[in-house]
Amino acid sequence: MKLNVLGIVLCLLALMGCSEVSKGVNIESEDNAPEYELNKLVGVASFISSEDYNSIDRGGTKYEVTLYELDSSASWTGREFTTYVTYPNVFKFENLKLQSSNVVMCVRNKMSKSGYWSFADLSRVDSVYVNFMTNMEYNRILYLMKKGIPSDSAERTAQHEIMEYMLSTSLDIKLSNQIEGNEKDAELQAVWQMLSRIPYTRLSSQLSSDTAVFWMLETDSAKIDTFKTKYADMIEGNLWVKSIPKTDYLVTKLSGYVFGQTNGLGECSDKNDGEVKKVTNPLSRYVERPYMCSKDTGWICPNGTFQELYGIEKGHDGEVIKANFTSFSYAYDSLQGKWVSAHVEQGFACVSSRFGMVLVSETMGKSSYLVCKAEDNAPDYLHWAATGSEEDYIAYWSRNLKCEIGIVQKLPNDSTVEVVCVDGIFRKATDIDKTGSVLELEKIANPCGEKEEVRRGKTDSTLYFYCNNGEMGYSNEMEYTLGYGCNANHVGYHQYQNSIYYCNKFTWKYSTDSLVKGVLVDSRDNSEYKTIGIGNQVWMAENLNYEVEPSWCYGDSLEYCEKYGRLYQWDGILGASAKVENVCPEGFHVPSNKEWDELNAFVNLWFHGNSYSARKVLLSSDPKEFDNIVHVGDDLVGFTGIYAGHRTANGFFTGRLTSAYFCSADMNEEGSAYIYMLRQDEFDLTKYAQKTTSNCNVRCVKD
Repeated sequence: MKLNVLGIVLCLLALMGCSEVSKGVNIESEDNAPEYELNKLVGVASFISSEDYNSIDRGGTKYEVTLYELDSSASWTGREFTTYVTYPNVFKFENLKLQSSNVVMCVRNKMSKSGYWSFADLSRVDSVYVNFMTNMEYNRILYLMKKGIPSDSAERTAQHEIMEYMLSTSLDIKLSNQIEGNEKDAELQAVWQMLSRIPYTRLSSQLSSDTAVFWMLETDSAKIDTFKTKYADMIEGNLWVKSIPKTDYLVTKLSGYVFGQTNGLGECSDKNDGEVKKVTNPLSRYVERPYMCSKDTGWICPNGTFQELYGIEKGHDGEVIKANFTSFSYAYDSLQGKWVSAHVEQGFACVSSRFGMVLVSETMGKSSYLVCKAEDNAPDYLHWAATGSEEDYIAYWSRNLKCEIGIVQKLPNDSTVEVVCVDGIFRKATDIDKTGSVLELEKIANPCGEKEEVRRGKTDSTLYFYCNNGEMGYSNEMEYTLGYGCNANHVGYHQYQNSIYYCNKFTWKYSTDSLVKGVLVDSRDNSEYKTIGIGNQVWMAENLNYEVEPSWCYGDSLEYCEKYGRLYQWDGILGASAKVENVCPEGFHVPSNKEWDELNAFVNLWFHGNSYSARKVLLSSDPKEFDNIVHVGDDLVGFTGIYAGHRTANGFFTGRLTSAYFCSADMNEEGSAYIYMLRQDEFDLTKYAQKTTSNCNVRCVKD
């Protein structure tokens, strides 16, 4: 690697000069007696913004200008002078005696590590602009002057070298230190905009990859290639057609030329107008991305979907794919004959053929109805909007149903929704509609005799019906298993599955005074646990207290372990870091979401509407469990839940007397663990997704 040592030394000296300012130094001797008197120099720091001044007004640091004296050989003399930039961006130097008319200036804010530089020959100018172009050129100008090139030629040469190096072309524009930021000349503004994107990094103790642009040194070619690629990638935004109306076409053409030359796209002219080629430069962040040749503007990206869909063939209607180079999804719209932005709900992409389709979405127990529609001000943009209603949902999905007056039917896409046709229009069926329709149809299809029995329906095999003395009515699965319904012949207690029910001659009631209780002995440590039958399940009626790592007693107190059981880290008993195959006693296991939901559904089935909530049904009725402070439970099914609290990730114990956390064996697709909670401020047994490092009590359920 070849390096210009003199250039590096000068650059380091320049860095030191702008970072350590000595104010008002004026050293004179016989060898450096002043030869040039500066009456007045007016400068403008073009790069300072109005926001910078707002910051200064709020107490920020002012911008300081340091003028460094050069001798006739363009070397630093060590003398320097300072002033401040005033609004709007102006600074002045007056009545200075200098060794020569050549100076460099550095404008910086003390809060910054670097500044902007500019060279000036004061014999030719009395005003100067400091901008990113002068900042790029000043070191090169001094380098050329030391080779004997006059300052005016050195300035022009440095400017052209940088344009040739970065833009692969050179335009005849003003000297950089005479360019205002708001000049309107097309070529001037094009170069100004192009070179403003150079990835500028000040020289440090170790040569950076952009040394080449400032010094044109013969350095490691890999560094040069990396830097040029970085620059070409930075101006890639100028190639997008959608931005051209806001950008000078000359900027776009220059950008396309530089981007194409650097990244292997090659020439773009009348000869290959419309040709598409892919970037081949492996250093480019856009490698393998396609660009199109436009004879007027050079290499361009025609639109936002050009690269994302390039080379992808037609699909089938509603098909969804991922874009080539982004995370966006697209759906094929066969009526439009093209790929469109995909807006997908429940596996359905909103495309023209599904215009008006209605879907139902469940969020936090509430239903919303999504309609495939077009945006008012963008008719080609189809998306799902939550503007529908249940009536819209029924109207859309019942289009192909035959209207039979009074007959209840299920929607073809959703068997949970039953509808009935009235006056030629389908509406949601009421309980009266269902009872009258299904029962009457069943009487005709399967009439009762005098025998008392419970049987499955013929019109709907998911339903059960009873027959008693020739009369028919609705029944349930429990009565179907028992073989009889609740009537005067069967008053009393009856066991079904793991619970006992009472018939009062008319209806079944859950027997809260005759629970199916048991005892479980854990053979691992001989601990005994109460069990309770609830519907078709058998649960432990107290929290597990089997010691494994990691697990804790609430408050690190063994007394609370005996009372509340242990708090287990979910991942430690169920996840990838589980220390045991099954933390529960033999024959039992940690319940899944499905098993917790079955318990919740059972409670709601038998106690809903009787002023009971899951919280009251499942919580203990013993005031001692709540330190005689609160009493919220009636323990109607024997679950005997208690507010045992939990341990936070940073080791704090909280929630005792206000919340109970129960482990589920399931986790979601994002890798979070499910935990079911009873809380003082909620009525239901509620499911939450938590980190796998969270902890919870374990209630085991029988296999």
